[in-house]
Amino acid sequence: MFETDDHRDLRRQARDFAHAEIAPHAARLDAHPGRVETEIVKAMARPGWLTAAVPAARGGAGLGHVAKLVLLEEISQASPAMGAALQASQLGAEMFLHYGSDELLAEWMPQFSLGERLATIAVTETESGGHVLGMRATGHRDGDRWILNGRKTFIGNSHLADVFGVVVRTAPDSGRSSRSLSAFAVETKRAGVRLAPYAPARGLHGFSFGDVIFEDVAVPAAHMIGAEGEGMHVAYAASILAGRLCLAGLGIGIQHALKHDTITYTTHCHRYGGALSDLPVIQQRIGWITARLMRSRTAAYTAAHLLDHGQGRDIDLIHAKLEASEAALDSAGDAMRAHGAARMRTDRRVGQLAQDAWCVEAAAGTSDIQLLKLAQDATGNGHLPYSVRLADRVALPPPPAPPSKTAREHAA
Repeated sequence: MFETDDHRDLRRQARDFAHAEIAPHAARLDAHPGRVETEIVKAMARPGWLTAAVPAARGGAGLGHVAKLVLLEEISQASPAMGAALQASQLGAEMFLHYGSDELLAEWMPQFSLGERLATIAVTETESGGHVLGMRATGHRDGDRWILNGRKTFIGNSHLADVFGVVVRTAPDSGRSSRSLSAFAVETKRAGVRLAPYAPARGLHGFSFGDVIFEDVAVPAAHMIGAEGEGMHVAYAASILAGRLCLAGLGIGIQHALKHDTITYTTHCHRYGGALSDLPVIQQRIGWITARLMRSRTAAYTAAHLLDHGQGRDIDLIHAKLEASEAALDSAGDAMRAHGAARMRTDRRVGQLAQDAWCVEAAAGTSDIQLLKLAQDATGNGHLPYSVRLADRVALPPPPAPPSKTAREHAA
């Protein structure tokens, strides 16, 4: 859908990589929830996939959002955890794209594109969750630097990233002013940055989303992302323009895996003189899994295509994440039921895929948050869409105009 020959070539490249470099290790990743995978993530970074949606003029690969979705769909089929790792660093790079100064982009984006550094965002806190304005982490000015303190939680690629896009409170506030927050690029090796011991998660084994602690971390003022007081916009733009679409791709990949495993199991398992897949009740479940996958792909690729062409809408991106994550949960239920008692076996990944789907639903705002945002837009209580504010930064450059008739005649 909306794919060009370049997109199809990229899909083959990603699929070959997934089969050769990820699939042989997927069972190992699922079996060791306390281990953070590093080598596969580094290998995914080398082809420039971390900056797929960043225009070439700003230091990225310049492939576009449809291309980014292609990558996530293929990688996540082989391992949702590795799809999560890929999207977390794509999200980090795009945070720099949206509000980073020319100097910050020149310093960091080439490193992200070459896979030399991994970026991620650090916004969420335990006591504020999806309510960004409720955060408590702080930053205060000290000459030509800022001093940051606080703790961030559920940070994707927490134990792999080289730089965090951190949002903190830089002005005393009751928690309601959108101008009270600011964002900074903070290297993980900077004094005072500390990782909490990694606690294994229930899903997405091999992917780290842990806690990062900042204790009197001195950051150069030049490392501010956006202007002082723009932290809320930096966080929301990253979540809406990058996070929602990335997670939709992850949800779509999980649905593909659920469909594949359900069809494989039910066609090879025989009952009552025939394959399980011949039973009408199983066919119904496979039909629903297929329908949800088609619906999710339509929503996500439409949103990505519009974003590439400067016609993006925030609500389409929000809807794409809602559709794909809810579909993954519903299809996980159908897949589990189609597997019967076999779903309890550890050599069947359907149970792990169900846990992975729950992790996707929670990220970048649960489905309740997505529905709230859709309702706010429908009732006229939304904000100026970030897809409009930042269209010049996120859209692909227009294709060159075809030569005029005069030029063609002259060439002839």
